[in-house]
Amino acid sequence: MGNDDDTRAARLAWPPALSFVAEQRLRASLGESHPQHGLARHGAQANPGGYTLTFGTSSTLAVNPALGVKMPFEPHSDFVPIGMMVYVPYVLVANATLPGFDCNTWFGLWVPAGTSQQIVAKVDAELNRALADPRVIERLLAQGVELRLGTAKAFWDSVLAETERWRMGAQSAGLTASRVR
Repeated sequence: MGNDDDTRAARLAWPPALSFVAEQRLRASLGESHPQHGLARHGAQANPGGYTLTFGTSSTLAVNPALGVKMPFEPHSDFVPIGMMVYVPYVLVANATLPGFDCNTWFGLWVPAGTSQQIVAKVDAELNRALADPRVIERLLAQGVELRLGTAKAFWDSVLAETERWRMGAQSAGLTASRVR
């Protein structure tokens, strides 16, 4: 599903943190964005050797699965989480159907399923190092986003919790993929 906010925040987070990790620390290359989940599809189908890093969003990897959106990949089994990069807080939605529902957005780094734990640990360490760099912190905070350091497991746990939160919220509001489009 994605939206303009996803694209805006991706542009903010991608250059300072992901370029640092991919180009300077890991010698990996960054893919280019494609419409209709193209980059995520490419990331899901890539060789799990550690050279393809996917910049995933909450809309693609938590909200869409919660709503039952059909995608050309399985968000929770075709990827391995590395870590959350940034978190964009949104004003709470307050209406009769979803009173006080938090509509935040997050952006994280993923590798294809089957990537070795050694590679995941290395990329996770480098991501956290990049996000701790004062230049990256300054640039991201100036854009109004929050940094989120942590482990791959903590990120995965938050993705699963976010998916469930959206599933329950959508269920209580009677929302489905076809009703949202």
